[in-house]
Parts: sequence; structure tokens; C-alpha cells
Amino acid sequence: MRRGINPTKRSGLRSHRPARVGILSLNYIPSLFGFFEQSLEVLEVHLKSLRFTAADAEIWVFDNGSCSEAQTLLGDLYTQGIVDQLVLSHYNWGKSAVVQWGLQALPHEFIVFTDGDILFFPKWLEKALEIFEAYPETSMAGVFPVFFRDTSIKEMQEMTINKCRKHYICAGFAAANALHFPFQIVHPAPAESLEMFLLDIGAGFDPLKTPHRWAMAVHKGGPIEVSIGVRDFLFVLRREKARCLPQAPTEQALSPYNEWIHYLMAERGGLQLSTFQPYVRHMGNSLDGLDEVSDYLRQFSSSFPEGKVWQPRPQQFAPSFKKQTQRLVRKALRIKWFRRFLERVYHTLYLVLHSEG
Repeated sequence: MRRGINPTKRSGLRSHRPARVGILSLNYIPSLFGFFEQSLEVLEVHLKSLRFTAADAEIWVFDNGSCSEAQTLLGDLYTQGIVDQLVLSHYNWGKSAVVQWGLQALPHEFIVFTDGDILFFPKWLEKALEIFEAYPETSMAGVFPVFFRDTSIKEMQEMTINKCRKHYICAGFAAANALHFPFQIVHPAPAESLEMFLLDIGAGFDPLKTPHRWAMAVHKGGPIEVSIGVRDFLFVLRREKARCLPQAPTEQALSPYNEWIHYLMAERGGLQLSTFQPYVRHMGNSLDGLDEVSDYLRQFSSSFPEGKVWQPRPQQFAPSFKKQTQRLVRKALRIKWFRRFLERVYHTLYLVLHSEG
């Protein structure tokens, strides 16, 4: 039997106002052995760099049945305020299922999907949103250029919607051709960006030979220079265009269906464009190869001292007198002795008012 009245009913508590951008990070670390030995360090760097570079966005994490150590780390990062929303699962639902869930669950105007092994650099989010502003027909944006083998140049130039299910890269070219969006082939590919791409996926790089085996496509002459296609490990969607997508098969946790969203977005029209320069690194399963950005790693790591207590980030609005007062009250409630004093007063009054006899 309920005793008394729930005090929150008359407190004027308002529901949360979502930020403009919501970021959903997908994580799966089944163990800490072999391939996954450094995965905890990678995950921590991933989420801290995400918070450091996207302070105004809301970070959601969906953990797909990871080991207890990984879920404990996520709980700590949630307590510190680096993660805003945390979903822990005992099962691996698969990437495709989680993406479909995220399209329905996240209420933000723009939704970012990222794997849990990406290192973010400053301005990546601004550059992604800049693509939507410069090219309103964009349905999907990325911040790492797409490379393809030079033997596929003609195929990409002639790619159509009916043929684009071969690979997610094909979807970007099919969408561009369908909308008669002009692009030109860059061959050999830019060496610096290509080297970063190949090293991140564990492939070798020869500065004299390798660039001649790869190509990329760019659009010039518009408001900003962009490349054609969007990588599958990180993409940004406009929510209103993506929520109407049909369901995709989810039988396997990792399967070709993980790229379903690229196909469907191309079929429904809309460009798939990325920045010409990379603004992220794909760390994979280790922190090796990041020596050239060691200063940056130290910079953002120092922004998250151990034991930091979560503090709500202020909403972006002109503060009224009422809201200023509420802010002062919230600050006062963060003082431990004051909060404990109020709790004792509340419990004492509650016992007095609702004691029997």
C-alpha cells in the first residue's frame, strides 16, 4: 500500500530536451584475450575522444553482450558523465539490429552511428554537419574519405541502384549517379590519407607503389569539397530520412547485412558524401600506430581526471529568472552536507505526517 504522495508529481519536473545530435556507439568485447587484449584501452580512448570533441552532443552506448570487465568500464564512464545513456545487454543482438533500434530510439535531429574503436579528432562533427548544409540532398555523411581499388574505377563510374548491393562503397556511387551529381576520379589516391586507411586496417603501405593501386572520387566546385561514399564504421544520418527505412535481416551478429542501410538510403535517393580529409582514425583492436598523435591523446586524456563526478551540461537557452533560480538550487544540492541535511528534514517530516497513531 502506498504511503503519502510521490513528491516528484508536484515538483514541476520536466522531461529531458534532447540535443541536436545524438551519437550511438556500438560495442562488443567478449573477452580480454587474444584479439581483444587491448580492447578496454581502445574503448576508453574512443569514448573520451568522443566526449572531448562533441561536448554538446549526447552520447549513447549500446553494449552487445560484452564481458563483465568491459561493462564495468562502461559503468564507470557513465558515472563520470562521459556517456549520457548506457544500454547493457546479456546478448549480442548484432550490429544491424542495434542500428535499427537506434533509428527508433534516438530522438535527435541527426544520429551518428560509430563502432567502438574510432578515435575522433576536433571538428569532425562540425565537418559532417557542414556537408548536410552545403548539399541539402545529402542523406548520409562521413568524415573519412572512401578509397577503392583502381581496377574498379570504371565500375564505380557506371554504378546504378540495381547493382549497388555488392558493397557499401557502391551505394555511394549509385546514389551520386542517380542524382547526376558530378565527380572526378583521383588516381593515384592521396598518399597521406590512404596510408592512414591501410595501416588502420592492418594492411601494408609502399609510398612508391601503393597509391597507384587505389583511387577515390571527389566533387569540386560546390560550396565545399567532398568525396563520394561513406565508410561503414562511422556515418551520420538525418533522422527524418532514416526512420522510414524498412527492417533488415538480423540473423547474424556480423554479416553483409550490416551494410543494408547504405543500400536502402541509396534506393530512396540522397547523396552519400564524406569529407576530403580524414577527421577520425580507425584504431581497430590496439593503440599501436598512434605515436604521431600522442600529444593529442595526452591533451584530451588530461581533461578527464580520475574520479570526476558527473555534472549536467547546461542547456543552450537564454536563462530566465526561474531557470536561474533552479540552477542555483541544483548547485546547492551538489553540496553533500546541504543535501544530506535536506534529506534528513524530508524524512523526518515524512515520518511525522505518515506515522500511525
